[in-house]
Amino acid sequence: MKVQEGQSVLDICMQELGDLEKIWTEVIIPNGLTINSNLGGNLDLRINAVGKGNERIKDYYSINSIMLNNRSLENEFITETFFAIQWPVYVDLLEPININKRIQV
Repeated sequence: MKVQEGQSVLDICMQELGDLEKIWTEVIIPNGLTINSNLGGNLDLRINAVGKGNERIKDYYSINSIMLNNRSLENEFITETFFAIQWPVYVDLLEPININKRIQV
């Protein structure tokens, strides 16, 4: 398979195998990579996904033409979701703040 610019070994593993447990045996070791490998675009990786991994997840990505690329998704997600706040923001310091609550804008 050809790697798209910005894809990580985690992206490749989920996209091609649908199962992160296969990352070492099917992606990293056979291709001489590390978990932190910087994969450039157009790199060819050898992945034998036939009969391996989660078929439902692999089919979902394939049928919907989804190519996982967390670098591009992360940038889009952060700039469009979490930083789209109208200023000024007023906070009552006497009230507890729920840091786990996120609002989609």
